[in-house]
Order: sequence, then structure tokens, then C-alpha cells
Amino acid sequence: MKTITTNKSFFASLILLLNAATAPADTMAPFANVRGETCFAAHEPTLDIYGTVRDNWHLGIGAGANYFLTPWLGGGVETRFEKFDWPNEMSASLIARYPLEQWRLAPYAYGGGGRQFRDGAQWLAHIGIGLDYRVWPRIGLFGDVRETFAEKSRNFALWRLGVRLRF
Repeated sequence: MKTITTNKSFFASLILLLNAATAPADTMAPFANVRGETCFAAHEPTLDIYGTVRDNWHLGIGAGANYFLTPWLGGGVETRFEKFDWPNEMSASLIARYPLEQWRLAPYAYGGGGRQFRDGAQWLAHIGIGLDYRVWPRIGLFGDVRETFAEKSRNFALWRLGVRLRF
């Protein structure tokens, strides 16, 4: 009996989540946009907290801060590590995004460079693409992938998946 109740709860939650994710922002429940805010604003500071996976399956964690001068163009700084040896890497990026307010989505492209301090100090450059989904105007989920070009070691791909908080 408990399994049936658990399955019903799971499927009801899944249907509710899928319905919310596919609904346009202006038809969401009133709490989704209490102040009439846009999801992707000019002069927008955000904080990112994320997990990473490299193409060699090394797992890591990271944090970053971004600032958008316009709804479409911004910049960011970040750090991440795969062992407890912070800072392993620090980098900066220029970001171009295309906000789709009706779906609370913003596909983006970014590129930049930085410095790796551990595991052989070297300069890095990167280019990537991603997707930012705002669950609420000030809280979102994001995922992206980048190719990183290393000065001394082999190039590598890096996937990030995390939470984005807007202030």
C-alpha cells in the first residue's frame, strides 16, 4: 500500500513540475512574479554555486559572480576546485545571452581566460554555451559546457550544473 501512495505522489509531483516548466512566465502562480520583475534584467548581479565534471570524469565544485550591464551582455568571475586545494583555478568570462522572458530561459555563449594554480600552473582560455532557467525571477538553474584550452597540458571539456541567485 505504501508503494502505491509513493508512486502516486511521485507522478503527481512530476506532472506538476512538467506543467510549471512548460507554462509561460505570465501565466504562473502569483508568487512567481510578485513584484512584476523581469527574469533577466540590466544591472543584474548574480551568484553561482555549481558542480563540475571534466571529460576525464573528475568531479569538482565551484562558485562565481556575474554582472550584466544590459539584459544581453555581462561578465563574470569564477573559481573551482577538484581537490581541497583552493584555489585550483580562477577565470573571467564575457557573456552574451538571449533572454526569452515568456519561457524564463536564456541561452548564452561565453568566453574568457584564467589561471590554473595547482596540478601544473598554466594559463587557460575557454569558450562555451549554456542555458539559464529561472524558476523564479531571483532563483534559477543553469547548465553549460565549455572547451578549455590549456597552455601546457591537454585541452579539456568542462560541464557545469548549478544554482544561480540574483540580487
